[in-house]
Amino acid sequence: MVFVYILRNEELNLAEKYYIYGIIVIHVFFMVALLAKLNIIIDLSHIFLFIAIYLGVLIKNRMILIILALLSSIQICFKALFGGCIMFTQEEQSFGYFIDKYNQQFVYMALIIIIYKLIL
Repeated sequence: MVFVYILRNEELNLAEKYYIYGIIVIHVFFMVALLAKLNIIIDLSHIFLFIAIYLGVLIKNRMILIILALLSSIQICFKALFGGCIMFTQEEQSFGYFIDKYNQQFVYMALIIIIYKLIL
């Protein structure tokens, strides 16, 4: 809902608009997959959401950056509290060694870059 508010009320460039549309599409697929219990779609939506967070370092709009910083911070807290990702649908993922091993480090780096951009 916050992204829809930003779309309607903020001055955005074309890339930022497409970025928000992409986030909304990911969430629509994710919600449908949750309701239908389609684990593969849930996991793919999850991956695309992380990719969207990584791409968020290219965004200039402060409101979008604030939302991404909050989402990344919440994800980091949940990972620390629960000892792992709460959204994966199976114990061992087939996303590949690189993604499984380094995803959290990318989230930390993206958050640092986003906070740096917000401070400037």
